[in-house]
Amino acid sequence: MAKKEEDSEFTELTKALGPILPKIGALLENINKANAPIIRRWQYMNFIIMMSLVVAISVLAYSKVIDGSATTGLFGVIIGYVFGYLYSKKDK
Repeated sequence: MAKKEEDSEFTELTKALGPILPKIGALLENINKANAPIIRRWQYMNFIIMMSLVVAISVLAYSKVIDGSATTGLFGVIIGYVFGYLYSKKDK
């Protein structure tokens, strides 16, 4: 019985919001298009920072300034940061 009431409320709500939903969709699409260059710029900046860290760690490891376990730990931190960021973006 409660299921039918919820379904009828949902159909009433969709009927009431029917004319508004395409306008909201178009607005969100325009916002995403406007923010695309900003997002791309931040992605490039993040990539440059990550690559500079990888190169710096590699140079320090190659010149024996830091040992292998420190190198492995630092690379693990970078990989964890990247995958953690991707996982948090997937949830949103």
